[in-house]
Amino acid sequence: MIYPKPLRKGSRISITAFSSGIADRHEKRFSEIVRTLNERGFEVVIGECLKGEIKHVSAPKERRAEELMKFITDDSIDAVVPPWGGELAIEVLPLLGFNLIAKTMPSRKST
Repeated sequence: MIYPKPLRKGSRISITAFSSGIADRHEKRFSEIVRTLNERGFEVVIGECLKGEIKHVSAPKERRAEELMKFITDDSIDAVVPPWGGELAIEVLPLLGFNLIAKTMPSRKST
């Protein structure tokens, strides 16, 4: 197993909902999380799928998979995290480019 380098000040953290998104009632708490991460020296990149809510997910599965792939394969992103849960992330698995992900090794990430 290859582990990525630990996060440190200046690391870029992307947040995307590849399952359910953040509802309006969660906005205050989410804003506090982003503020705290920024105060600790992290750069937060917020995905477009994060705040959408289509039925019970943040966006159509194709869009969620596309955004997740974008963040996973971006060498300037040091961590990709969901806002919570992930029960419906299984819908995006068949849509991910695992060959491309395999070439984007954690040890190559810039930190």
